Amino acid sequence: MAYNTSSGGGGNSASFSVQLSANQAAVTGNNTQYKIPYNLILFDTASGWTASPNYFYTFPFTGNYQLSVRTFLYTSSGVNTSTQFFQWASYNGAAYPGDRFSDLDPGNLGLTVNGEFLFTQSWVHAATAGDTVSVLIDCLGGTLNVGAGGGAAGSPACIFSGYLI
Repeated sequence: MAYNTSSGGGGNSASFSVQLSANQAAVTGNNTQYKIPYNLILFDTASGWTASPNYFYTFPFTGNYQLSVRTFLYTSSGVNTSTQFFQWASYNGAAYPGDRFSDLDPGNLGLTVNGEFLFTQSWVHAATAGDTVSVLIDCLGGTLNVGAGGGAAGSPACIFSGYLI
């Protein structure tokens, strides 16, 4: 993915990429909404990322942003019998559903005993300077045994990135 590091967007540029640094076991699976705590900053050209305890990006400029997430899910124990998986962007701390970009049947995720699932989503968002965005996940109707994967830079982990178009 190419990031805007030129003077596009009226002379402004902004790009970021953050990653979950360690596995977060049993964070959803029973209709628990979970904000992914991306805590490893890979880069942040406009210093917009806020880590603990809020985990959100503040858009530094008004404009259109290309946003992408890579989500790595796994079962921390047993089979997950959730009936549906959601993933969404929350703007300015708004409650679900925000900007829902994943809506899947977990039966298709392969989340069986020690199962893993990795997928990527991208979208464009028109933001106003000062708005914030964070990413949440939720598996409905099963047991609390789905984790969010993390690791060192470059590992198959949850990553959130974006740039001003």
